[in-house]
Amino acid sequence: MGMIAEVPGSRLSRTDLRSSSLKRRGDQTCGQNNIILVAVTSPDPQTVRDRLLDAAAAVFAERGYDGTRVGDIARRAGLSTGAIYSQFQNKSELLMSALVERASTDYRDTLRQLRQMPYEESLLGTAVSYRQLHEPLLLDAIAAAQRDETLARRLRDDIRAQEQVSIEFIETAQKAGHAPDELSAAAVARLSTVLRIGAQVLARLRLEPVADEDLGVLSRRLVEALVRPDSDGSRS
Repeated sequence: MGMIAEVPGSRLSRTDLRSSSLKRRGDQTCGQNNIILVAVTSPDPQTVRDRLLDAAAAVFAERGYDGTRVGDIARRAGLSTGAIYSQFQNKSELLMSALVERASTDYRDTLRQLRQMPYEESLLGTAVSYRQLHEPLLLDAIAAAQRDETLARRLRDDIRAQEQVSIEFIETAQKAGHAPDELSAAAVARLSTVLRIGAQVLARLRLEPVADEDLGVLSRRLVEALVRPDSDGSRS
């Protein structure tokens, strides 16, 4: 009977191994022992991480944080639970990573693009974006953070990092003469956080929306308060 030895480093799959083994045995006389050496590759760590994050974002969105088990995510990714713990310390770290790297990417990418626009135009775009962006895991993370201090700390750190981006944006506008000097950049950043989270709460509750036209008028009024009257805020 032939013998199969797995040697780390090969690109051959087990299917390749079986077909090679059968072919080899067919070429040999009965009674001979054939040893077939095949290297077995481990999945690339980044590929494993991507698969886990994709699966986690989907399962958390479907079942919520409390209703999701680590094994559920592993099965969805087609991996073992050991693969999860090779990449993440625990379920809360996996949730936070899925939120930052998957569920909130549209939000982060949109804000990054808006911050490249002229000051006043960026403010108006930001006000509109909160009504359009969907962050399915944000509220689950906030709810779970009430019972998990480690998750709460990570969530606070992430929100602070996002607010710091807004603070630097406002301070740059102040130096350029577009934003009032008395304006608190930290207060504007915190207002942005309130709008971001509030929009997700209303979406989750399926509360009927206010007319876009009415919100547009209010947004323009708010933006006017953030722009110096003697400044051409349309310029960066």
